[in-house]
Amino acid sequence: MNAAEKAKIIYKDIDRIVQTRSSGGQVSQLDEQRLRDYQIRRLRRLWLKDQILTAREPLLPPTKPSIKEKFQAAEDKFWGRFLKFRTLTPYLYLGSNLKEIPLLMVNKMQSSIRTYFFVYIPVALIPLYFMMNSNSTIPNITINEKPRVYPGEETFKARIGDVKINPLTGQYVRPE
Repeated sequence: MNAAEKAKIIYKDIDRIVQTRSSGGQVSQLDEQRLRDYQIRRLRRLWLKDQILTAREPLLPPTKPSIKEKFQAAEDKFWGRFLKFRTLTPYLYLGSNLKEIPLLMVNKMQSSIRTYFFVYIPVALIPLYFMMNSNSTIPNITINEKPRVYPGEETFKARIGDVKINPLTGQYVRPE
């Protein structure tokens, strides 16, 4: 018995269940569940049939393409004249148009250079900018403020870069 014959038997059985139920007879719990399942499937099929778009749809006006989309469309049109496929796999599997592979490599190189210069470098420069221009919280990298002078201490004038710190005592050593 194939699937089509099974489906016919099930639908005949559904008709029997509907007749029994409409005449006021008792229907088993399993038959009730099968009837509900059938009705839900039928409603779903009808709903899906209504989802087909008419010739008038979509009703929204077309949006204007952005500059990036215009550039991409022009580039696709240009490369479409030379390349049959956009990836290497069809060339290798089909074995035809192998002369286009160098052009494909030029296309990929062009797009990777554009990605590198307009995506990767700017993304890398943003954290670099903040790292260079923020005050460091790591000790001994920079001296962010003037050293404190306590009463009774000797003071001297010098550039901070010329002042050495004695690592044993932690005191400043005068420049010579």
